[in-house]
Amino acid sequence: MLDILMPEQLCVRLSAYMAEDHRDTPLILMSAGTADFVRTTANQLQDIGVKVAGTLLKPFWVDGLLEVLSRATSDPVSGDGLE
Repeated sequence: MLDILMPEQLCVRLSAYMAEDHRDTPLILMSAGTADFVRTTANQLQDIGVKVAGTLLKPFWVDGLLEVLSRATSDPVSGDGLE
């Protein structure tokens, strides 16, 4: 899980690392930003090869987290999991 709005562009650096060295590792993005911002960021990361398995808008409930985690781990090959 990665918070999109981390300080010092850590999200960008970690995403680049994931795209380069861990393409098969599913990544769940979360943010207190708008749904459009999260969706746009997820699409941009997918374009560079990051496997975005799901997104969460903060604040979120445990049920929402469990649902995204379940989708991300049940079938990592099919679907993008974006909400």
